[in-house]
Amino acid sequence: MESAKMNRMVRELQPDIIMNNRAKIPEDFDTPEQNLNASVEGRAWESCMTMNGSWGYQQPTMIGKRPRPLCATSSLALAMAATTC
Repeated sequence: MESAKMNRMVRELQPDIIMNNRAKIPEDFDTPEQNLNASVEGRAWESCMTMNGSWGYQQPTMIGKRPRPLCATSSLALAMAATTC
């Protein structure tokens, strides 16, 4: 698998690097999208969530997520010891 080969090379060049699981390889931490959970209890994770339902640019007139749900999600993530981005 090309991803495994690339990750081995990166770890040889920079042994202390922290890598996510985006290459479909369970590296150092998980990166679930649009939800708050780790694949395994106690595993480090970082949640990737949008504020407006889109990963790309949207016109300024597009309605984003409401403030209360955003704050609630952030609070829950902090309580679960995640990193939000």
